[in-house]
Amino acid sequence: MGRPPGLLAALFLCAGAALGRRLSLDTDGYLGPVQGRSSSPYVFDVRESSSGGPCDPNVRQISGYITLKEHTTRYFFMFFESRRSPETDPMIVWINGGPGFSSMAGMVLENGPCRVANGGKETEINSHSWTTKANGIWIDQPAGTGFSTGPLISSTKRAGELLSQFLHAFFGKYPQYNRRVFLAGESYAGQFIPETLMRLRSDERAGAKPVIDIVGIAIGNGYFSSDRVWRSYPRMAYESGTAPRRVSAAQYNSMVAAAEDCVKETPSCLTGRSSCQALYDRCSKKLIDPISDAKWSIYDLRVKCGPFADCLDDRPIRAYFNNPTVQRAIGTHIGWKSSNENVTAAFHIRELFSTSAEKQLARLLAEGISVLLYAGDQDFLCNWLSVLETAEQLDWPGKSRFASATESPFKLSSSELGATVRTVERLGGLGGLTFARVVNASHMVPQDAPEAALLLMNDFMYRSLASSSPPTAIGLKMLIV
Repeated sequence: MGRPPGLLAALFLCAGAALGRRLSLDTDGYLGPVQGRSSSPYVFDVRESSSGGPCDPNVRQISGYITLKEHTTRYFFMFFESRRSPETDPMIVWINGGPGFSSMAGMVLENGPCRVANGGKETEINSHSWTTKANGIWIDQPAGTGFSTGPLISSTKRAGELLSQFLHAFFGKYPQYNRRVFLAGESYAGQFIPETLMRLRSDERAGAKPVIDIVGIAIGNGYFSSDRVWRSYPRMAYESGTAPRRVSAAQYNSMVAAAEDCVKETPSCLTGRSSCQALYDRCSKKLIDPISDAKWSIYDLRVKCGPFADCLDDRPIRAYFNNPTVQRAIGTHIGWKSSNENVTAAFHIRELFSTSAEKQLARLLAEGISVLLYAGDQDFLCNWLSVLETAEQLDWPGKSRFASATESPFKLSSSELGATVRTVERLGGLGGLTFARVVNASHMVPQDAPEAALLLMNDFMYRSLASSSPPTAIGLKMLIV
């Protein structure tokens, strides 16, 4: 389609923690054998261990493949029980964005039980893992992402259908974890997650089992609306109030005019009267190139990019996930890379201009699903300004309450500011809505601000579960410590 793969992948992707002891890669023999299991219409090919597995040897873990209904798509996943109380703790389902960015990368770079160390030769325990107080699963999706295989797909709608199948398969096989479930992700997961949850509910109304006990969703630096993203770029580049200024006044004025032109032309793209590809090319040139051409990271405006694509040196994590010992332990044998541009390119360019995610979020809030939208305040691509505007403009019965809610400081254990938060709690049958601007964090918040990310997620989960609890401005320490 002639799209520039680097920048398109970047826009779709708009779409260090305290570490403990190091773990050897010598896990061979700890995990049980690969198991082929049929749970019609799904096939399970997984490894399980009660302890001694890779990444976090102290908890039960399951990893491997679930073959979906058509028997052509196999999704890879890694699951870890909670370090605290797996029998009663909630469940987090994590997906990265892209489309095409592996959740295994998110697991070892951001919020999983371990971080890769020593150039990929070993791992270190992540003390800020989101599994400290929750069970957690990381899923490579859609097909072609990470270790997952199958035909490439072209739409968010199809991604939602397949992820719904996966979740029904997993929770059907492991019903003990179908308890107080939270869907979470970042970047293009702002499209994936609402679509998936709507599809889950549709499938369950049609008789799909089991009914999954979803309480809330959490999305970091999410991509929800092209209009809001285009309009946010000039201010984020010039006068965000949180990140360094990276364009001149003349560039800023040019970007403001370009953003309005992009928004004005979007309806023609969506109705087929004009080319979405041409619109994307024109808008990215005028609104993203001023940052990327100056070699500033579009994921962190504080950082100059080096020689690596997307400013990410993924050599250590590639070495880890392509290590034969690791692959044998987790139940796979294929080559792995952090991002697959073929997956990105397969998605129709019109998907970038979709407006369905915000409508879906509003409907989910009205139906009782709680929502956390958090954003690192140094990210350019899916920046906090666009995410805040999405939160403010969601058309749901709690809109006026959120508009009048005050911003509060969210403190870390050191009493330092971790984020600023605006919250409305669950009321009646409505879900609660929280927006958090995370201080000094990039596109990948749990990587840059691991304590803040963990505290925010735990605070959100346990407030959502205790619907009568009062609003909070700091982490709920009785739940976090």
